[in-house]
Amino acid sequence: MKRAVFLLSFFCLAARLPMYAQDSPAAEKNRTLHIAAGLLHSAERGRAYSPVLYSGALPSLMLGYSVEGPDKSEQVWAGFSTGNLENRFGAKARSTTAGIINFTFYHKKKAPARGFHFGWSNNNALSIRSFKDAANFSPRFDYHTSFGPAARYRRTFGGKFSGLSLEAVGHVQLIGFFLQSGYVSDAPDGAPGGDAGFGGLLRSARLFVSGRAWNWGLWPRLTYTLSSGNNLSLMYRYDMAVLEDAHRSSASRGYYLLTLTARL
Repeated sequence: MKRAVFLLSFFCLAARLPMYAQDSPAAEKNRTLHIAAGLLHSAERGRAYSPVLYSGALPSLMLGYSVEGPDKSEQVWAGFSTGNLENRFGAKARSTTAGIINFTFYHKKKAPARGFHFGWSNNNALSIRSFKDAANFSPRFDYHTSFGPAARYRRTFGGKFSGLSLEAVGHVQLIGFFLQSGYVSDAPDGAPGGDAGFGGLLRSARLFVSGRAWNWGLWPRLTYTLSSGNNLSLMYRYDMAVLEDAHRSSASRGYYLLTLTARL
């Protein structure tokens, strides 16, 4: 089942990539590559296993690609984090998170380097938790693919701070689907015996809508433009997600990242 979830995540990315490869004059679009590394502070709770909160700091890596034209901007980010979490009693869990998130912002007749821009986002997020002291409840996982509105604010500075710029991106996920481990097993309820086929995937999927699931995030970033034309940024990424079907799982994650951006 988890293999099917991974394949579904990358299918969503593959379906998105052609938008970045559309033929257009090179002078009209700026293309950049982002490499970010830092720490993730994660606090996670899966009530099917335990109501106790597990938290800790994990190393994190993100890669991003963006295309900016005169009328719209597009970004895709892929992230991965793994490490140990601990609860207040000293019990540990191995946490692995991976995800792909897309943003599209529209700014026709607006300057793309400043002001507010609105658009939409698509988030594909996977979380796996392996509890070291568990016998029948490990590993646990949850996954969601969702869509919702997004907004971006940009500001450039002048004078002594002309090399600095500020960007803040926010998103709220409203509609999609999600998968969870079952209440008493690591496989979803719709996949008895660990059935990883397409039928098990369909039976296990639940609608991602308000009241059953929600996810939002805020990404502020302070950027300094180097003499080479590349950028160095300090980025904070906060994401909150709650999924609820037979049981409730939640995660609050804050990323502290140093980002290098290179023009292509």
